[in-house]
Amino acid sequence: MSPQEITLMTTFLQTLGELPVGALLVVVFVLPWVAVLVYTWLMRGMIDRFRDQFQQETKESRERFEAVVQMYESNATLVKNYERLCTDQQDIIIANTQKLQQLTDRLGK
Repeated sequence: MSPQEITLMTTFLQTLGELPVGALLVVVFVLPWVAVLVYTWLMRGMIDRFRDQFQQETKESRERFEAVVQMYESNATLVKNYERLCTDQQDIIIANTQKLQQLTDRLGK
């Protein structure tokens, strides 16, 4: 410790020694409770900010999830429609092939 720090501590301790007993009791018993209350108040503000940030992030995540669900449902509908279209096209191709075969059989006779 530097001489200035030692002088400062000595002055502080002398000032505490000059205080009445009631003031010392207040410093010993009340000051820690005040410090705890101030600390609690500061932590409450931090917790409130953290909660607000968490709620905002949760809301954004929910919106992204809902968008993904909607995209999946749209893709599932698209696949079902495409399968139906393929089935219809297959029926048309089979019918055309049968008619061409019948035509070929008639022309060949």
